[in-house]
Amino acid sequence: MKYPVFELTARSESSAEIEFHAEPELIWFDGHFQNEKILPGVAVIGFLLHCMKEFLNMDLENHPYTIQQIKFNAAIRPDMHLKLEIKGITNEEEGGRVNFSLTEKHEGKLCCSGRLKW
Repeated sequence: MKYPVFELTARSESSAEIEFHAEPELIWFDGHFQNEKILPGVAVIGFLLHCMKEFLNMDLENHPYTIQQIKFNAAIRPDMHLKLEIKGITNEEEGGRVNFSLTEKHEGKLCCSGRLKW
């Protein structure tokens, strides 16, 4: 499976909160790493873009974007329950930006955060 089941838990004009379970069957865990499975950063960005399209009607598929900042604080492992927060969205004629964070749902531990610009 490519994507987990995403559940929109809160939404406003410029933000969204989405919860999901990092199921062990996600293809992203295959081969990354063999002895200690960790969700790769490219998957986090893919999940962010998918959720922006699905829940905020923002499709960046055909727009170039830059990862202005990304910081990984903790590994994302199979079976973790996570909350993706998308906030600070601006979408102006000359471009836009979005801030995001991914936290472990039960303990509130920050796994990663960052900002995209397009």
